[in-house]
Amino acid sequence: MTSLPPPKVNPGTWLHLGVTDDEREARAEWLSRDHPRFQGPLVLYFRTAAKLLRFSHDDLTLLPWVFAQTVIGLEKVLRIHYQAGKDQSLGQLLQKAITDGLFSDSAFACIWPLPKEFIQRLEDNVSETHASKLAVLIPSLRNDLLHGDCYGYYFNDLLPLIIQTREIVDALVLHLPKSILETMTA
Repeated sequence: MTSLPPPKVNPGTWLHLGVTDDEREARAEWLSRDHPRFQGPLVLYFRTAAKLLRFSHDDLTLLPWVFAQTVIGLEKVLRIHYQAGKDQSLGQLLQKAITDGLFSDSAFACIWPLPKEFIQRLEDNVSETHASKLAVLIPSLRNDLLHGDCYGYYFNDLLPLIIQTREIVDALVLHLPKSILETMTA
């Protein structure tokens, strides 16, 4: 008896990257979960991101939009915490959160190495901490996406950033006073 050839895997799909449907679903479920310290409107950003992640089954071009949704949630938390207006950039707010000790490398379950395309975006004076690198990288990639230049890097490189963006949010909400958290759930 001859064995059948492996199923054809279309480029631009999760299977092409070696990620199974179960693994993708587990990531989506984790991304959309409620956090004990926030629920309601804030978690909707992450539920939307998870839904897009699920829809990306056959189309990795949705990953930049998953990333955008998680970054929107992150920026919302920072703007509420610092009562920041539009005059403060996402990068400034992330740097302030690091300086204030709201998150650090300890927020990440795993520190994935950054691809060379991402490292090239970092300024020469960026600290060696992963958190500081992400504070520069996340706003840069978000701006690329929103200005239509999101296809200059590999989509699979975005998945670790999506996860780490949610981990930053989880770390930030641990430091938010109850009065601020109530504004996120009302």
